[in-house]
Amino acid sequence: MMKIVCSFSGGETSAYMAIKLKEKYGDRVKFVFANTSQENEETLIFVDKVDKAYDLGVVWIESVINPEKGKGSTYKITDFENAKRDGEVFENLIRKYGLPNMNRFHCTRDLKKVPIEKYMKDHIGGNLLAIGIRSDEMDRINPDYKEKGLYYPLSFEFPTTKNQINSFWRDQSFRLELKHYQGNCKWCYKKSFRKLAWLMKETPEIFDFPERMEKKYGLTGYK
Repeated sequence: MMKIVCSFSGGETSAYMAIKLKEKYGDRVKFVFANTSQENEETLIFVDKVDKAYDLGVVWIESVINPEKGKGSTYKITDFENAKRDGEVFENLIRKYGLPNMNRFHCTRDLKKVPIEKYMKDHIGGNLLAIGIRSDEMDRINPDYKEKGLYYPLSFEFPTTKNQINSFWRDQSFRLELKHYQGNCKWCYKKSFRKLAWLMKETPEIFDFPERMEKKYGLTGYK
């Protein structure tokens, strides 16, 4: 029987997806959260709360970056209490590949995608990977999703919009305690300049890490 691996990013959309999949498919679904060590603490707390409230059995993993050229990343299993929070995992990535930017998405690749895929291969086998993309953002769907084994339940099986996600979480006893412009990653370069400006104004300390990485590793990976 085909099993589903749910990529739980730590946001309210992926949490809702996890709940719907659990309701319909039960033990056929395995839930995985990949911690980058630069997640907002509120994200980690939310993942832990959702896991316990809905009995998901979330597996927490972190990327293990192989410093040797030509050797790919692997993963290690961790948990809420022991998850890295000081940037160590992210720094290992930057040390090898350099700082990510809008043209180089190696943080998504090596801190999320590759570790989850390798966990799937080691523990579950060939399966569908569920991604939390809603029906009101279907332009983000990978056009080769069938060939790649990707599965978008909130776009096709349970069509869901952002308004529906918000409505669901407003009725719950807890929700993700982050403002809409904060997101799971503290300083993600994919945020708009407007959002980054708000973050710089409210919590300038979150940019200490990328600034230190830029000074320490400079053009590593770009030469």
